Formats: sequence, structure tokens, C-alpha cells
Amino acid sequence: MPLYEEKLICPLSVRFMQEHIRPEFQDGRDLETTIEAIKERPGTGPYDVILEAPFDKIGIVRWHSRDRGSNREWNWFASDNRRLYCLQRVAAALWPRRVGIEVEALYAIPEGDLRKSDSSTGGRAVGIGHSLKALTGSWNWRDSLNVDQESGILCETASQLVSDDEDKSKAIELLDAPAAPSMLKMFLQAVASGAGADVAVSPASPSMPRDNVSEDSTKASTPRSVFFGQAPSSCKVAVEMAWWKSLEGTWEDEKGDVCEVKPGAMNCWTCTYIGKSRTKKSHIVYDQAHDTIWWGSAWTYWADVCASGGGQDGSIWWFAENDYKMRNPRFRWNRISGAEAITDPRVSKTK
Repeated sequence: MPLYEEKLICPLSVRFMQEHIRPEFQDGRDLETTIEAIKERPGTGPYDVILEAPFDKIGIVRWHSRDRGSNREWNWFASDNRRLYCLQRVAAALWPRRVGIEVEALYAIPEGDLRKSDSSTGGRAVGIGHSLKALTGSWNWRDSLNVDQESGILCETASQLVSDDEDKSKAIELLDAPAAPSMLKMFLQAVASGAGADVAVSPASPSMPRDNVSEDSTKASTPRSVFFGQAPSSCKVAVEMAWWKSLEGTWEDEKGDVCEVKPGAMNCWTCTYIGKSRTKKSHIVYDQAHDTIWWGSAWTYWADVCASGGGQDGSIWWFAENDYKMRNPRFRWNRISGAEAITDPRVSKTK
């Protein structure tokens, strides 16, 4: 059973769990710079616009605030408070356009998030500062709207969307997030466009912002591109060939979950990942322009081909999509040898 569903919701319908947020993320990015990097794409269903942010999807859960006594009111809450703040800032600036975001609608609130919940406003507002005693500002989107009297009908429609999403009591009631296009579909689209099999096709809308990439960054502005019918070219040939040959096989992450990687069509790999709660299949694709590989349900993790020595040391370090300078590895894969893989009961599940 999955732990969450990927859904669409208006960020203004989601509340904060914490009383205050710090003015920067753990990797040093400040909130204002991150807000400027959030892009928009055409919406779907009741949403006029869908936001694309330079960070992972936020997780939301149906929960109640602690200040309601016996008459607790249930709402959508997010533990990713800084990310929610950034998304609400952009959504409020776009008002009265109806804004949606892709989220992970959790089936249960993580225990750690529950312990951190301390909002005294029912999640409607959040303070900004390094501590509660050193707040430099506060945020409540309801107080930030500059409502144009001539757009009364549009404002009413936008307000109705917020209310509708707030009232949806289960994840299944939220609109499904658009599924990422399959590799075959992208290839057929490329052929239909007349570009042939040597074009670069983006497997998803790039979330790495152009304005956020510094000149000394090792990553370019649109890294998630699949190159069909091409082999790596920028790294040394020995490293490239080692990488292509060594990626196939069985890997184990630091949590003990295993991943079976096999060659796929069009110079990519199929990946069967066995976690503690579920088994899922995805793809690993190669970005020729930057000698990186990308993996994840929404291409959220990448590894550097050259820096890892083609995987010859038996390990692969994975980074978050916005960690361009490789400062904070998210996790590592370690190869399981052939003999170990054959006798490992977890690997047999992928056969």
C-alpha cells in the first residue's frame, strides 16, 4: 500500500503546522530567492496555473489543529512549512488566478511532524525568524491580498476554489496530479515532431530554475534530458564505458532497501525498487550534456558520472535535484555482488 498519493491542491488551502519558520533553508538558500525561482505552467481542471518549484513536493495530511478544544476543525496541514510559505507567497501574488500545486497527500501524519506541531493560530499564520523571540515578520495570506474591486467575480471564484479544496476531507477527493509521460510516449512525440531519434526530450518540466544557477555551478539550467541513440561523450572514455557497464545490477541503499537495475530501451535503465512498504518500478536516464544520471518518480535525484568514477568503487552518491554543487548527498547506493544478489530473498522479488 502506498504511503501517499500525488494530488493537486491550492496552496492557500493548506495550513502551517509550526508557529514560525527560519528565513532560509538548511542548504543556505534564502526564502526570497527561492520564491523568485518558482515558475508557473498552464493549469488543469479548476486550476488556472500550476506552480513548479525548485524543491521537492510538499507533503500534506488531513489533521486538526490543537487549539480547538473538543470542537477541533480538520484541515489540510503541511510539515514542510518553509516550502509552503514560498508557494503561498507566489499564489497570493497571482490572485485572483486559481493556483494549484502538486503535493504528496499522506495517509497518516509522521510522528516526528506531530511532535513539532505548535501553531497557535490553527495554521493560518506563521512567524518568520530564527526563533520565536527574534521574529522579523509574519505571514497570513488572507491579509496579503490586494483585492481589485473590478475583479470581484474572479476573486469570488478564487475564494471558492480555496474553500472547495479545504473541504475535501480525503486524499481521494483531490484532483490527481498529472502523470509524468512515459519514455515511449516521449520518444514517439520526438519522432512525430520530425526531430528524429537524436533529440533531447525532457521527461518532465524542469524544476531547476535558470535564475538560481550560478556561473560556477556544475549543473546547467535544464538538466533533465534524455538523449536517444547517443552514448556519453564529455567524460573520459574509460569512465564512461565503466559507468554504462557497471550501472546494471543490484544495489542497496543505506536503509537496507534494494534496487534492481537492468538495461532498458533507448539508452536508459529500468529500475525495480523494493522498499519496506512497497515495490515500485521507474527509470534511470542519462543526461549527456552534463554527464549525470537522473532517477526518481519525478526525476528528483541525480548522480554525477565523472565524480563517481563510473561507479567503479561500488557506490553511487545521489543528490537532490536542486543541490547543484553537491553539498548534501541525500543517500548512497552500494552494489550487492552477484553471489549476494542471487541468494538475497529481496532481489528474487524483482525477477
